[in-house]
Amino acid sequence: MNMQTKKSTSLNNQPYDAKMNAKIEEIAAAHNINLHKGVYASVVGPQLETRAEYRYLKIIGADAVGMSTVPEIIVANHLQIPVIALSVLTCLLYTSDAADE
Repeated sequence: MNMQTKKSTSLNNQPYDAKMNAKIEEIAAAHNINLHKGVYASVVGPQLETRAEYRYLKIIGADAVGMSTVPEIIVANHLQIPVIALSVLTCLLYTSDAADE
């Protein structure tokens, strides 16, 4: 297979499969599951971010941060495997100055 002729979805900034996303939304609606869309910031691990880093990520538009998901999405796109991402957020970090005291 000629890798130069393969179309990569990640090159057009559409890493997630639109049909799969639509199906997940349809299933969630049918089961009254509340889905939220947002911007996931990927960071290297295995350490947690500081409050200052969380504030920075919030300023640049991130809604959630984690150490996984993005590397897997990149590999799936490279291999042209249709992919979606679902995240379960288990921790809420308050980044206001009052929380830093």
